[in-house]
Amino acid sequence: METKTVTVRLPLPEFKKLDDLVRQRRQATGDAVTKSEVMREALADLIKRQG
Repeated sequence: METKTVTVRLPLPEFKKLDDLVRQRRQATGDAVTKSEVMREALADLIKRQG
C-alpha cells in the first residue's frame, strides 16, 4: 500500500484532547501508542464514515 505524509495543524484545545486520547489509550491497553497512530486511526475512521 502506498502511503503519503500529511501535516496536520490543530488548535491547542484539540491538541490537548489528542494528548488525553493518547493517555487514555496507553492506560487502557498498556501499549506505547503515539499521537501519530491515534491520529491515523481517527482519520481512517472518519474517511470510512464519510464514504
